[in-house]
Amino acid sequence: LVPQTLYLPGAANAEGAVQSHWTTALELMNRGSESASYTVELLVRGQANPTPKSVSFELAPGHAVRYANVVHSLFDTTGAGTLRITSVRGDLMASARTMTTNGGESHGVYIEGMDAVTAAGPGQRRYLIQLQNDDGARTNIGVVSASVATILVDVQFFNADGTSLGDLQLEVEPFESRQINDVFSSLEATKALDLHDAFAVVSSSTIGAAFFTYASVVDNASNDAIFVPGR
Repeated sequence: LVPQTLYLPGAANAEGAVQSHWTTALELMNRGSESASYTVELLVRGQANPTPKSVSFELAPGHAVRYANVVHSLFDTTGAGTLRITSVRGDLMASARTMTTNGGESHGVYIEGMDAVTAAGPGQRRYLIQLQNDDGARTNIGVVSASVATILVDVQFFNADGTSLGDLQLEVEPFESRQINDVFSSLEATKALDLHDAFAVVSSSTIGAAFFTYASVVDNASNDAIFVPGR
Protein backbone atom coordinates (compact mmCIF):
# COMPACT_ATOMS: atom_id res chain seq x y z
CA LEU A 1 0.00 0.00 0.00
CA VAL A 2 1.24 3.48 -0.91
CA PRO A 3 0.50 6.01 1.86
CA GLN A 4 -1.14 9.33 1.03
CA THR A 5 0.29 12.35 2.83
CA LEU A 6 -1.53 15.68 3.13
CA TYR A 7 -0.22 18.91 4.66
CA LEU A 8 -2.50 21.50 6.30
CA PRO A 9 -0.60 24.68 7.25
CA GLY A 10 -1.93 27.42 9.46
CA ALA A 11 -3.07 25.22 12.35
CA ALA A 12 -3.18 27.11 15.63
CA ASN A 13 -4.21 27.41 19.22
CA ALA A 14 -2.51 30.72 19.78
CA GLU A 15 -2.77 34.44 20.38
CA GLY A 16 -2.40 36.69 17.33
CA ALA A 17 -2.21 40.37 16.49
CA VAL A 18 -4.99 42.87 17.25
CA GLN A 19 -6.30 40.89 20.26
CA SER A 20 -7.05 37.78 18.22
CA HIS A 21 -6.94 34.16 19.37
CA TRP A 22 -6.74 31.59 16.58
CA THR A 23 -7.93 27.99 16.72
CA THR A 24 -8.26 25.31 14.05
CA ALA A 25 -10.95 22.72 13.37
CA LEU A 26 -9.75 19.75 11.31
CA GLU A 27 -12.20 17.86 9.08
CA LEU A 28 -11.51 14.44 7.56
CA MET A 29 -13.74 12.43 5.22
CA ASN A 30 -13.19 8.94 3.84
CA ARG A 31 -14.72 8.82 0.36
CA GLY A 32 -13.21 5.41 -0.32
CA SER A 33 -14.84 1.99 -0.19
CA GLU A 34 -12.74 0.60 2.69
CA SER A 35 -11.70 1.77 6.12
CA ALA A 36 -8.90 4.36 6.27
CA SER A 37 -6.08 4.10 8.80
CA TYR A 38 -4.48 7.51 9.34
CA THR A 39 -2.04 9.38 11.51
CA VAL A 40 -2.21 13.08 12.37
CA GLU A 41 1.10 14.78 13.22
CA LEU A 42 1.82 18.33 14.41
CA LEU A 43 4.80 19.99 12.73
CA VAL A 44 5.49 22.68 15.32
CA ARG A 45 6.24 26.11 13.88
CA GLY A 46 9.80 27.38 14.00
CA GLN A 47 11.71 24.13 14.49
CA ALA A 48 12.77 20.93 12.76
CA ASN A 49 10.24 18.12 13.15
CA PRO A 50 12.03 14.79 12.53
CA THR A 51 9.83 12.97 15.09
CA PRO A 52 6.65 15.02 15.63
CA LYS A 53 3.87 14.17 18.05
CA SER A 54 1.30 11.92 16.43
CA VAL A 55 -2.05 10.24 17.01
CA SER A 56 -3.63 7.47 14.95
CA PHE A 57 -7.23 6.61 14.08
CA GLU A 58 -9.51 4.58 11.81
CA LEU A 59 -12.32 6.07 9.71
CA ALA A 60 -15.04 3.94 8.15
CA PRO A 61 -15.89 4.36 4.46
CA GLY A 62 -18.43 7.09 3.79
CA HIS A 63 -17.81 8.69 7.19
CA ALA A 64 -16.45 12.09 8.27
CA VAL A 65 -14.99 13.34 11.54
CA ARG A 66 -14.24 16.81 12.90
CA TYR A 67 -11.63 17.67 15.54
CA ALA A 68 -12.51 21.04 17.09
CA ASN A 69 -9.49 23.07 18.24
CA VAL A 70 -7.31 20.24 16.96
CA VAL A 71 -4.02 21.53 18.38
CA HIS A 72 -5.53 21.30 21.87
CA SER A 73 -7.87 18.34 21.46
CA LEU A 74 -5.37 15.97 19.81
CA PHE A 75 -2.04 17.29 21.09
CA ASP A 76 -2.96 19.07 24.34
CA THR A 77 -0.78 22.06 23.57
CA THR A 78 -0.77 25.68 22.46
CA GLY A 79 1.07 27.29 19.58
CA ALA A 80 0.92 26.93 15.82
CA GLY A 81 2.23 24.77 13.01
CA THR A 82 1.22 22.44 10.21
CA LEU A 83 -0.86 19.28 10.41
CA ARG A 84 0.45 16.30 8.44
CA ILE A 85 -2.06 13.54 7.78
CA THR A 86 -0.76 10.22 6.45
CA SER A 87 -3.29 7.57 5.48
CA VAL A 88 -3.33 4.04 4.09
CA ARG A 89 -6.32 2.41 2.45
CA GLY A 90 -9.51 4.32 1.91
CA ASP A 91 -9.50 7.70 0.17
CA LEU A 92 -9.07 10.46 2.73
CA MET A 93 -10.00 14.10 2.20
CA ALA A 94 -8.71 16.72 4.64
CA SER A 95 -9.55 20.36 5.23
CA ALA A 96 -9.47 22.83 8.09
CA ARG A 97 -10.94 26.10 9.26
CA THR A 98 -8.65 28.37 11.24
CA MET A 99 -10.71 31.03 12.99
CA THR A 100 -10.85 33.80 15.54
CA THR A 101 -13.67 35.72 17.22
CA ASN A 102 -14.16 39.46 17.25
CA GLY A 103 -17.01 41.10 19.12
CA GLY A 104 -18.87 37.81 19.33
CA GLU A 105 -18.47 37.15 15.60
CA SER A 106 -16.37 34.33 14.19
CA HIS A 107 -13.99 34.96 11.28
CA GLY A 108 -12.07 32.15 9.66
CA VAL A 109 -10.31 30.80 6.60
CA TYR A 110 -10.78 27.51 4.76
CA ILE A 111 -7.57 25.52 4.21
CA GLU A 112 -7.52 22.50 1.94
CA GLY A 113 -5.10 19.63 2.43
CA MET A 114 -2.04 19.82 0.15
CA ASP A 115 -0.88 16.50 -1.27
CA ALA A 116 2.81 15.79 -0.74
CA VAL A 117 3.20 14.87 -4.42
CA THR A 118 2.36 18.48 -5.37
CA ALA A 119 5.13 20.05 -3.26
CA ALA A 120 7.39 22.46 -5.14
CA GLY A 121 10.78 21.03 -6.05
CA PRO A 122 14.15 22.58 -6.95
CA GLY A 123 13.76 25.44 -9.42
CA GLN A 124 9.96 25.38 -9.34
CA ARG A 125 8.19 28.65 -8.59
CA ARG A 126 5.07 29.20 -6.54
CA TYR A 127 3.14 32.47 -6.72
CA LEU A 128 1.28 34.18 -3.88
CA ILE A 129 -1.16 36.83 -5.09
CA GLN A 130 -3.61 39.34 -3.60
CA LEU A 131 -1.16 40.45 -0.92
CA GLN A 132 -1.73 43.70 0.97
CA ASN A 133 0.01 45.95 3.48
CA ASP A 134 -1.80 49.15 4.46
CA ASP A 135 -4.13 50.52 7.13
CA GLY A 136 -6.72 47.97 6.07
CA ALA A 137 -4.82 44.70 6.11
CA ARG A 138 -1.55 42.91 6.86
CA THR A 139 0.08 39.89 5.20
CA ASN A 140 1.65 36.81 6.76
CA ILE A 141 3.82 34.49 4.63
CA GLY A 142 4.38 30.81 5.37
CA VAL A 143 6.67 28.04 4.14
CA VAL A 144 6.33 24.36 5.04
CA SER A 145 9.19 21.96 4.35
CA ALA A 146 8.43 18.48 3.08
CA SER A 147 12.17 17.77 2.90
CA VAL A 148 14.35 15.52 5.05
CA ALA A 149 17.23 18.03 4.85
CA THR A 150 17.59 21.77 5.43
CA ILE A 151 16.61 23.86 2.39
CA LEU A 152 17.01 27.50 1.36
CA VAL A 153 13.81 29.19 0.19
CA ASP A 154 13.89 32.49 -1.70
CA VAL A 155 10.93 34.88 -1.53
CA GLN A 156 10.74 37.82 -3.97
CA PHE A 157 8.12 40.53 -3.51
CA PHE A 158 6.61 42.71 -6.24
CA ASN A 159 4.06 45.47 -6.54
CA ALA A 160 1.14 44.80 -8.88
CA ASP A 161 2.95 46.63 -11.70
CA GLY A 162 5.97 44.31 -11.40
CA THR A 163 8.18 46.72 -9.44
CA SER A 164 10.50 44.82 -7.12
CA LEU A 165 9.84 45.40 -3.42
CA GLY A 166 12.72 43.35 -2.07
CA ASP A 167 13.41 39.77 -1.20
CA LEU A 168 14.35 37.49 1.65
CA GLN A 169 15.91 34.07 2.01
CA LEU A 170 14.77 31.55 4.58
CA GLU A 171 16.79 28.62 5.89
CA VAL A 172 14.12 26.04 6.59
CA GLU A 173 14.94 22.96 8.64
CA PRO A 174 13.63 19.43 7.91
CA PHE A 175 9.82 19.36 8.07
CA GLU A 176 9.81 22.83 9.60
CA SER A 177 6.73 25.03 9.48
CA ARG A 178 7.75 28.71 9.25
CA GLN A 179 5.52 31.79 9.20
CA ILE A 180 6.60 35.43 9.03
CA ASN A 181 3.85 37.63 10.39
CA ASP A 182 3.28 41.09 8.91
CA VAL A 183 6.01 40.27 6.41
CA PHE A 184 6.14 43.62 4.63
CA SER A 185 7.01 45.35 7.91
CA SER A 186 10.14 43.20 8.06
CA LEU A 187 11.37 44.40 4.65
CA GLU A 188 13.28 47.70 4.82
CA ALA A 189 12.02 48.83 1.40
CA THR A 190 8.34 48.36 2.24
CA LYS A 191 8.04 49.44 5.88
CA ALA A 192 6.59 52.84 5.02
CA LEU A 193 4.68 51.82 1.88
CA ASP A 194 0.95 51.36 1.45
CA LEU A 195 0.66 48.26 -0.71
CA HIS A 196 -2.88 47.71 -1.89
CA ASP A 197 -1.99 44.93 -4.35
CA ALA A 198 1.23 42.94 -4.34
CA PHE A 199 2.49 39.42 -5.05
CA ALA A 200 5.39 37.14 -4.13
CA VAL A 201 7.38 34.51 -6.01
CA VAL A 202 8.72 31.65 -3.88
CA SER A 203 11.35 29.12 -4.98
CA SER A 204 14.27 26.99 -3.85
CA SER A 205 17.44 25.95 -5.66
CA THR A 206 18.41 23.41 -2.99
CA ILE A 207 18.86 19.89 -4.37
CA GLY A 208 16.12 17.66 -3.00
CA ALA A 209 13.94 20.59 -1.91
CA ALA A 210 10.22 19.97 -1.40
CA PHE A 211 8.04 22.66 0.11
CA PHE A 212 4.67 24.36 0.24
CA THR A 213 4.03 28.08 0.61
CA TYR A 214 1.03 30.17 1.53
CA ALA A 215 -0.06 33.64 2.59
CA SER A 216 -2.68 34.88 5.00
CA VAL A 217 -4.05 38.39 4.41
CA VAL A 218 -5.79 39.64 7.54
CA ASP A 219 -8.13 42.60 7.99
CA ASN A 220 -6.67 44.90 10.66
CA ALA A 221 -10.06 45.88 12.09
CA SER A 222 -12.04 42.63 12.14
CA ASN A 223 -9.25 39.97 11.84
CA ASP A 224 -11.22 38.52 8.92
CA ALA A 225 -8.70 36.74 6.70
CA ILE A 226 -8.15 35.01 3.38
CA PHE A 227 -5.86 32.03 2.83
CA VAL A 228 -3.73 32.16 -0.33
CA PRO A 229 -2.05 28.86 -1.34
CA GLY A 230 1.05 29.05 -3.50
CA ARG A 231 0.27 28.14 -7.10
